[in-house]
Amino acid sequence: QLVSRDIIANKVSEYNRLGNVVSRGRLADIIDWSMIEDRVRRPVYNTHWNSPNHILNKAKDSYYRSKWENQDNYIEVWCEKDAVSNILEPVCSQYDVLFMANRGYSSQTAMYNGYQRFNFADTEGKNIHLFYFGDHDPSGIDMVEDIQNRLGLFLYGRGDAFNQITRVALNMDQILQYNPPENPAKTTDSRYRKYVEKYGEFSWELDALEPNVLSKLAEDSILGYCDMNIFNSAVDLKNEHKSLMQQAIDNIKI
Repeated sequence: QLVSRDIIANKVSEYNRLGNVVSRGRLADIIDWSMIEDRVRRPVYNTHWNSPNHILNKAKDSYYRSKWENQDNYIEVWCEKDAVSNILEPVCSQYDVLFMANRGYSSQTAMYNGYQRFNFADTEGKNIHLFYFGDHDPSGIDMVEDIQNRLGLFLYGRGDAFNQITRVALNMDQILQYNPPENPAKTTDSRYRKYVEKYGEFSWELDALEPNVLSKLAEDSILGYCDMNIFNSAVDLKNEHKSLMQQAIDNIKI
């Protein structure tokens, strides 16, 4: 985001300098350790329980019901960049919506898995809505069409089953409104010429938008197709079931 906002130059030397400053800040207890997440180096270990009641309570705590089971719509949020996952993922979690960071063009496996979810939603008679967040550059603009075409292959021409893919951000109206820093579009991108003909020679990064703007865009998109009465009823039912589970746990003496 610092590069996107034109605070530091896009140079390895600047990255190294920033890394050193942040590292010293964390060691000096100036920067909270929880403010930075390592999404790559994840420990793998077995789960342990202190007692049978411990695992029963954990099972109760992990009990969730789909808030969309009785909704007319099925929604997913996809994003080009993992860098904004910590902004969009909490919003999606709050409204029980699947979130996926593609890290560029999506893989064939991820596309097929997406098709399977959309196809299942279609068989249940739901309207499918995919909200997409990506950079405004030659590849970022092309990715929406790429997703549409590749899903179309799996849907075997059933275009009516896939109702809508919406590019939520980054769009030109948002660029004009929020004025994020511009960068020259990559001339080496095979989609450069097509992009320049329509948008000009500059590109813009999705993560240059303020986090609160991105989260609001995601929330508004989801709420536009969510019946909150049905949603809240599902929450109430979940809480009722968890209360019953707690009663059962309290009656078990192990």
